[in-house]
Amino acid sequence: MKYRLFICTIFMLSTTQSFAQNLKLTLQIDGFSNDKGKVMIAVYDSKDSFLEKHIQTANHALSNKKSTVTLSLPKGTYAIAIFHDENNNGKMDKNALGIPTEKYGFSNNARGFMSAPSFDKAKFTLHETKSISITVR
Repeated sequence: MKYRLFICTIFMLSTTQSFAQNLKLTLQIDGFSNDKGKVMIAVYDSKDSFLEKHIQTANHALSNKKSTVTLSLPKGTYAIAIFHDENNNGKMDKNALGIPTEKYGFSNNARGFMSAPSFDKAKFTLHETKSISITVR
């Protein structure tokens, strides 16, 4: 009985600590041409996985050509990529040359030259609850 109580106590403490360490990150996204579809969001936590393997995703409706989304993340360094999925097909549409036909953006409003920006240009540190703005282009 004491062993079970001990295990339950350890589980409750570890669960409480992991939830307590998450911080709120609010994304204020603008620059949309219309309110069709939704905004798709991907969060990355390393240079090696940037634009390949996200750690969290979200999608959200648009209102007045804007969207505000709140995420819950532990302290750390992140980069965010977003795009406007106007036709709700779940993917970024591109033309025959591979150029996106739907608006997109990155944290820090980072931009690349002839490609997506690097993780280093888009990264930010989350060490307290914060709000960031991203403008899609």
